[in-house]
Amino acid sequence: MLLLVAIIFIFAPVTVFASESSVVINEFSSNNGADWVELYNTSDQSVDLSNYSLNDGSASGNKKTITCSLASRGFTIIEWGNSLNKDGDRILLKQGETETNCILYGDGSGASCGNTELTALPVLNSGEYARRTADGSGSWEVTSSSTKDGPNDGSSKDPNAICSAATPTPENTPTPTKTPTPTKTPTPTKTPSPTPTPPEKIVNTPKPVKQFNSEEMLEENSQGETVLGVRDPSERETESSSRVGFVPESQEEFIASDETKLKSERPPIVKWIFLAVGMTGIIGAGASVYFIHKRQSL
Repeated sequence: MLLLVAIIFIFAPVTVFASESSVVINEFSSNNGADWVELYNTSDQSVDLSNYSLNDGSASGNKKTITCSLASRGFTIIEWGNSLNKDGDRILLKQGETETNCILYGDGSGASCGNTELTALPVLNSGEYARRTADGSGSWEVTSSSTKDGPNDGSSKDPNAICSAATPTPENTPTPTKTPTPTKTPTPTKTPSPTPTPPEKIVNTPKPVKQFNSEEMLEENSQGETVLGVRDPSERETESSSRVGFVPESQEEFIASDETKLKSERPPIVKWIFLAVGMTGIIGAGASVYFIHKRQSL
């Protein structure tokens, strides 16, 4: 079991974390106009200070947040306005809610430090500064010369030993919802135009002409003298011509065709009857003429 743990420990990837005390208060000024505090990173890795803050000894704490990433062996200055009291105050560095470094000078403004590194200093007069004798460690001293934002031994500062803007943690970008493809609208079928109906032709039908029956003509009595019911031939011709003239010229052919049709439709017996009646009429007419002349001669 111990061998297994040892193997895992040897081959597992190593992640180095800066300790809570890797960033410390390195120098400050409390009685020279605007107050400021210098922080120093004692580790070999950069440290994100976005979760760090400075607090003084007041009831509110005058919390000062920090938003940068401090390079390895780097310096940064936190401008704090007039937050620090001249007679004494507390400078507390916190990581989240955990105290990592604490400085008291003068009366400490009645505040105290918890279970952290504690440094007690006297009141600073005008033109005085408090700093560590060696950057990030060692004892503190009060001096009239400031090494603000640089090594406390007066050497040149590494240009890369700065606190740069912290890289924000990327947020998970939601996957965009796929836009559905719109359904293609079918092209409407063109409605065929109705075929125009031709106007109905009106045919003028001729009025039927009254048919003349030859039998009725033989039986008619004229106003003059007749023998055996037969008219004078001259009167019949006159009346017949007058009747024919009564029919309009445009209907003569129509009448002739109807008479021809009528004759063609008569049965043979009817023809013989008409012939007999006609011969009888002729004989009777001749006899009538004979007797009339005979009477006149007498």
